[in-house]
Amino acid sequence: MEVFHAAKTSEMTIKETLSAFKKAGLDTMTGASAEILVDSVRAKICPNKVSTAEWVNIIEEAHKMGIPTTSTIIYGTVETWEDRINHLLILRDIQRETHGFTELVPMTFLNQNNILGTELKGSSCLDDLKMHAISRIIFGTEIPNIQPPG
Repeated sequence: MEVFHAAKTSEMTIKETLSAFKKAGLDTMTGASAEILVDSVRAKICPNKVSTAEWVNIIEEAHKMGIPTTSTIIYGTVETWEDRINHLLILRDIQRETHGFTELVPMTFLNQNNILGTELKGSSCLDDLKMHAISRIIFGTEIPNIQPPG
């Protein structure tokens, strides 16, 4: 999101913006603002953030320029297991093309003190274990570093 905003306000392309950041000393980036890479879900939980295609473009450009990133997923909102798996498959496909992800950081939605409210339950311990196990299956050795549920 920050790269997108910097490019937009500077009237630069994503590639130009990343190049300027790299020249200024940027060595790595977070894979933040991914939430769930399914636009129908993004419209509900983060409508003011970049689209899935824009996020993928920024991450792929960073990787092509030699700027590795983390990859993230926030789950436990309105998404389904199918949405979660589709998100992981997008990350896997990017990794197969660029080899730029250093790790996966799965994060459960925290339903307290936020605009989405407490009607969203977040995830259970069993959901956390399933997310970790499914991530291991999907990524295999392609993204070997997966943070455990915390």
